[in-house]
Amino acid sequence: MLYVTTQYLHSAEQPRPLVRLSIPADALTIKPSAPTNALYDCEWPKLYLVITAPPALLHTDPDAAKRPVSWPLNLLLFEYIMRLARGGTYNVLAAECALSLRNLKDHLLSTFATTPTQRESVEFFVTERHSYVLKKLRFDEDGCITLF
Repeated sequence: MLYVTTQYLHSAEQPRPLVRLSIPADALTIKPSAPTNALYDCEWPKLYLVITAPPALLHTDPDAAKRPVSWPLNLLLFEYIMRLARGGTYNVLAAECALSLRNLKDHLLSTFATTPTQRESVEFFVTERHSYVLKKLRFDEDGCITLF
């Protein structure tokens, strides 16, 4: 699952990333670029992370499947993402990769995000030990909030 986060919930301890978009793993594929010249195939192919619309958006906008997002993925970006996913030292490659990752998040939100009229739950990440854990707050009809 790919979680696209924005806005931060601020608490006394630290900021907490708020999940704005969830994309299932089967909507993510890595594809190499086609060679530019079949006779002289000496260029290294470039890898692209291709992200298709999440199922929730396809219910309301069936044409979203025709608008996948392609993001060029190189070794530097891959290592940065793996460090973020594992809770490692994200600051090592941040200057080189943060702008590209922010552009991807903005593009995914503008392409795939929907604004439901009534939210039933909010997802966010909290740190527990050395990793992030996804937490959810659910709102019921009576206005009661439950954490799960």
